[in-house]
Amino acid sequence: MNNVLGHKFHVTNKLAALVAVGTGICGAAAIGGVAPLIRAKEEDVSVTIIAILGTIFTVAYTALLPLLGLFVPV
Repeated sequence: MNNVLGHKFHVTNKLAALVAVGTGICGAAAIGGVAPLIRAKEEDVSVTIIAILGTIFTVAYTALLPLLGLFVPV
């Protein structure tokens, strides 16, 4: 899936992989751990993208929570 979105947004496969790992696992720590394994360039290791995506998804999730029926009143 990251290759499809990476191609759509015109980013390299390594950057798409880093964004996918950072978003899916735990952010900057995951990127720091995976980057040497895939020999990512330093400019591809971008913690800022994960922070921005994390913020966007947190706001979107919070806004969509009642619409998805996931809100359970206490």
